[in-house]
Amino acid sequence: MGICLDSVNSLGAGEGIHEVLDQLIPHTINFHIKDFSIKRKDHQMGFEVFGTPAGEGFLDIPDIVEKLKNFRRCQSCTLELWTPPEQNIEETVKIEQEWAKKSIAYLQSLGFFE
Repeated sequence: MGICLDSVNSLGAGEGIHEVLDQLIPHTINFHIKDFSIKRKDHQMGFEVFGTPAGEGFLDIPDIVEKLKNFRRCQSCTLELWTPPEQNIEETVKIEQEWAKKSIAYLQSLGFFE
C-alpha cells in the first residue's frame, strides 16, 4: 500500500512542495508529474498558480525522481497537465496536445520510458 504523490495539490493547503516531498516520498508508489508556475497578479495583490508543460515550470522533476529512486517504491508516473481553457474546446485540445508532446520529449530526455 502506498500513495499517489501529486506534485501541486498541496499548495491549496498552504504546504510547499519540499514539505510534502520530505513526508510523502517514502510512501509514494505513483508520482503525478504536474509542472506549474506561479506569477504575481497584474494588480500586485496575490498570485496565480498555473500549469506548464513538464520541465518548463518550478517543479524540479529530476530531483524528485532521484529521491523516489532512493526508496525503490514508486513504480509509475502519471503525466498530468493543467492546460488553460481557451476560447473553444478545439483550441484547448490543440494546446494540450502540444504540451503533451513537449512534456514527453522532456521526460524522455531525462531517461523516462527506457
